[in-house]
Amino acid sequence: MKARFFALAALVLGLASCQNDFDDANVGVGGEVDFQLAVSAPEFGATRADQDGQNGYDSAFGAIDYLSEADWANVDLRYSLEVYDYDPATKTIGDIVKDRMVKVLDTYEPVVFDLRLVPNRHYHFVVFADFVEEDSVDTLPTVEAQANIGKHHEIGATLADIRLKADAINNELTDAYFATAQFEIKNSAAKDMVLRRPYGKVRVVATDLAELNLNVEATSVKVTYTAPNANKFNAVDGTISGEGATTFEATYNVATDTYSEYTVGYDALETTAPNGTVRNSHMTLSTDYILATDSQEPIQFSVEVFDKNGQSIKETVFSTDIPVQRNYLTTVIGNVLTTGTEINVTIDDNFAGEIVNDMVLVNTAKELQEALDTYKKGQIILFDGNINGNVTVLQRENIDIIIDGNNYKYDGVITVNGNGRSAGAETLTFRNINFETSGSDFTFISAPSKVNNKYNYSHNVTVE
Repeated sequence: MKARFFALAALVLGLASCQNDFDDANVGVGGEVDFQLAVSAPEFGATRADQDGQNGYDSAFGAIDYLSEADWANVDLRYSLEVYDYDPATKTIGDIVKDRMVKVLDTYEPVVFDLRLVPNRHYHFVVFADFVEEDSVDTLPTVEAQANIGKHHEIGATLADIRLKADAINNELTDAYFATAQFEIKNSAAKDMVLRRPYGKVRVVATDLAELNLNVEATSVKVTYTAPNANKFNAVDGTISGEGATTFEATYNVATDTYSEYTVGYDALETTAPNGTVRNSHMTLSTDYILATDSQEPIQFSVEVFDKNGQSIKETVFSTDIPVQRNYLTTVIGNVLTTGTEINVTIDDNFAGEIVNDMVLVNTAKELQEALDTYKKGQIILFDGNINGNVTVLQRENIDIIIDGNNYKYDGVITVNGNGRSAGAETLTFRNINFETSGSDFTFISAPSKVNNKYNYSHNVTVE
């Protein structure tokens, strides 16, 4: 991906450099200047046909890299441009100064907008790109008439009013791209903009497909969000707003639904089953594009997998916050089809950056104690069932421990030993734990006092 990005940057800079001779040209006819804007999306458009084997079906890709030649036969890529006045002193975006310009391509490639502007002024440029039905723009006479033809986006009077038409799990055509830029236009010139996504992408990958019983086949998946997601996007200033359904469910068949083919392979990893047959061990259960900001924000959801007879194989509840961030790919990966689940949350470098937030699932006191004894920085211990038994938590230097009861019941005593901490710098957080009996509670070495009926101690232990 990085190599393709650098190649794209060179291409865009080449488009701009071809126009450098215009920088000192005279002002155009009628007091306006000729201006060219080269626009490109974040991927270079290497389709899965360019990839090796099943890697081309990997859900880590965005739409441009993922779509095949057959896919492009059914969709076009629409670029929409708007230009606004801009005051650099107050950093204020003013009135729109040009009617929206739209370019539609049969496949991915950068585009160049040619327009004329009044010179010696500052402007705010906004570009939004999304997918539309093949040739749909050609049948509509005006830009206004074309506003609602996006596969998954409805554009209002301006690019400040973009709405998601519907939540679409496991569909790459939800992907979209945007950018804003401020330029002072003096003479005829050329500029370039590289778009990025307003979305963070979240995918759930099972690593235990080969561990299923031989007569059990993962056939359909239900994704349920337990918190609202934004469904409005302002491309002019980059903000998101609105709320989708507070509880949204999407069920799809992993074998037949759109873009289901990439669920069969995650880097084409395979293993040999006990009967000698070779089975795929990894499976992308779901992907979703979520409107996000430039900062990490949490989401919560559950994923339930069913067999071909409609019987539930397993439901995994991700009530501990999963981080999403604009233009980042969050991968929740682990054994989510069988018991003894271990979940790791990472950010894939196919988008940008890296976030690591490991979750260790436990459902017995023994598993809880083992997780505490081997706790690593950045982990979250998450209850995966009711727990009965006593455990000891030893605070350690430079380790902030988080234990999430996931609202399960706990019958036992949790002993907190703060002797291993360093000058009060470490924190120990318990949350969402329901004690089963009156004898169940915390006990503390050095016995600090309770504050405001909550456990908030000199050992930096907090119970939420």
